[in-house]
Amino acid sequence: MGLKAIANKKEKVEEKERKKRKEQTEKRKRLRDCKMSEVVVLADIIPTQEIRDEDMEMRHEENRCSNKAMGIAQNWRKAEARKEKEKKKEESAALTQAAMAKAVVIHAIPTGWNVGWVANTVGGRLGQVIGVSWLLGEKRREGKTAFLVVVYLNEEILVGNGARIRVGGGQHLMIPYNF
Repeated sequence: MGLKAIANKKEKVEEKERKKRKEQTEKRKRLRDCKMSEVVVLADIIPTQEIRDEDMEMRHEENRCSNKAMGIAQNWRKAEARKEKEKKKEESAALTQAAMAKAVVIHAIPTGWNVGWVANTVGGRLGQVIGVSWLLGEKRREGKTAFLVVVYLNEEILVGNGARIRVGGGQHLMIPYNF
């Protein structure tokens, strides 16, 4: 290829980019008017290094216009999502606090272990144990390698967030159990 051919190709590429920029500015103008009868498709815009910021501005404008068109329904969905988020924060805050409990759930106890052995081991660390049971029945535990055990105690103990207990050589998560 000669120098003229390379220069011609470069000019063609630059001309195509100019056309794309011009189309984008036209689309932006239409979006500012918020005419919902026209549909703006962003898929035909190929983002390049130079126009990414402009593209983001255009998307922001499109979102603003669609929010106006959606009106109450859109705002309602956002309010519901916000309420859901706040509810999750409250639940997680409740989990982070320490609590007094007469029973605790111990996570990841191997299903092959005898609950009597678990009671003896845990009783030495937490106090007098009244009873121990698997959280779910034998059929629900079938095929699982580890499960949850509920340990009922004679006296209330303080169980903090992320409390762990050493049983059988490993540390297991312990949470309060309300019954």
